[in-house]
Amino acid sequence: MDSLKRGIESFLLEKLGGRPPSASYAVVWRDVEKLTGAVGYRDVEEGLPATPETLYGVGSITKTFTALTVLMLHREGILSLDDPISRYVAIDMEIGGEEVMIWHLLSHTSGVAALAYAESLLRGYVGESPSYLPISGPEDILSFMEGWRDWALAWPGEKYFYLNEGFVLVGLAIEKATGMRYEDALRKYVLERLGMDSTAIGRPRDKGLMATPYVVGREGLRRARIPPLGADGGMITNAVDMSRFLMAMLNRGGDSLPRDVVEELEKPRIRTSLLNREEYYCLGLSKTVIGGLELYGHSGSVLVYTAYMAYNRDEGVGVAVMSNGTGYPMSSAGLYILARALGRNPLEFEPLLIDEALNSLVGTYESFKGGFRARVERMGGILILKYSGRSYEVSIPLIPRDVSGDEKIFEAISGDRRYEAVFYKRDGEQYLQVERYLFRRVPA
Repeated sequence: MDSLKRGIESFLLEKLGGRPPSASYAVVWRDVEKLTGAVGYRDVEEGLPATPETLYGVGSITKTFTALTVLMLHREGILSLDDPISRYVAIDMEIGGEEVMIWHLLSHTSGVAALAYAESLLRGYVGESPSYLPISGPEDILSFMEGWRDWALAWPGEKYFYLNEGFVLVGLAIEKATGMRYEDALRKYVLERLGMDSTAIGRPRDKGLMATPYVVGREGLRRARIPPLGADGGMITNAVDMSRFLMAMLNRGGDSLPRDVVEELEKPRIRTSLLNREEYYCLGLSKTVIGGLELYGHSGSVLVYTAYMAYNRDEGVGVAVMSNGTGYPMSSAGLYILARALGRNPLEFEPLLIDEALNSLVGTYESFKGGFRARVERMGGILILKYSGRSYEVSIPLIPRDVSGDEKIFEAISGDRRYEAVFYKRDGEQYLQVERYLFRRVPA
């Protein structure tokens, strides 16, 4: 266990590089073993270290807990998954005569494309945009959604469109059905059962344990504020509490949640729009296969906090990881931790393989005798090949096609033309062949 802990934390320190400044994690095995840890600073200016008890915003992981709350209410007959949302919320939400039901909103199958309230709110709230929609609570969403029908693209239940607004509406439905605030209903029906005593919505239960939110930019770190979200993304928790949730999921509810509630949560409802792998959305939870493992999980981001959690029922292992900023993806960190916990090579997981390959190919390249120079830079999940001069700059996307072998094969897109771009090593040096050119990597 000590070796695993050192390996995980060494990886996190290297990948985070202080941007974001900290990460806390939990690994859980079904046989009641667990490992928690943390690296970096929860507050850089004060020099306060992160710990497994450090609190972070986990963004859309909140959706899993909103869905669990609804399922508990459904089980007790307080509301139904098949209830139209208009029964509880003052919104006439039907498409072509078909009512949008609660389960449609929990599975992102309302038929309405993303209205992007959260994107606008978050960018403005953390100072990344000069103006934003000042939505101060869920009731404002009803005003914001006026005219939503123009964004309806399918019948309810027919297609997947990730819709934050839908979970805000579900939060309002929970309040109407229970006569309680959303966060109080969440605590009564889910958090108390799981023993997640440190978890809250919107505001931390213990401010002294809260990780400072940071905007990670070109100039470094900038302190920000905790974004004001609710049923769609406002949960604040820590690695210790998330380990309790994961243990319950791996034990099919255990002594905390009814087994039928967990099974209903995990039931696939719709295939998502991912093209590179088969993925389904359940209720507030995704189901996908990575590295031969069937994973249930969710990621979360509110710009100043990012997080990821996933578990595999067959191997009985789950992981959660969270940070106070953006930078190295917490989903990649989570997959690395999961691989190490299973004793597997992390590069068996495609996202980590691609990440490793992209990073290894960045640099300056030259043609024969240095007559032509180019730069290969990383932008998210692709590379960009750049040629430039005093009066021009050409940028060509390089999309990974097969990076598993000694030759790393990409697709280069230039206007209406497509080329194969191949990176390979010869005599210890890195080469790139694309269209007519052969480049060799040189010191910058």
